[in-house]
Amino acid sequence: MIGITVVRGTTNFEPVLEQLKKINPDHLVPILYASTAPFFQAYEKSGWKVPLTGRIDFSAVSKAVSPGFIASGGMDSTASVSMFSPAIENAGGAGFCPCL
Repeated sequence: MIGITVVRGTTNFEPVLEQLKKINPDHLVPILYASTAPFFQAYEKSGWKVPLTGRIDFSAVSKAVSPGFIASGGMDSTASVSMFSPAIENAGGAGFCPCL
């Protein structure tokens, strides 16, 4: 695994994506927080289709990229992960059992 760290507040992700493309990973794990919009704008512009899995705010992404990008499947290989614990009090998680 290779990690690339960018300075907090980075808004130009085009050089970062070009650097990552040269490495040619089969998957990216972005942890973006406030950089979600500029990252996904650069991702759309790059035309790259590497799968993404991370703490991705899809609401923010849908506002950052074009509707055509989403409609054409630009986000089809993207997944967001989040921690779940039954010990955390959350009415939205009531009745949820992560059991198989």
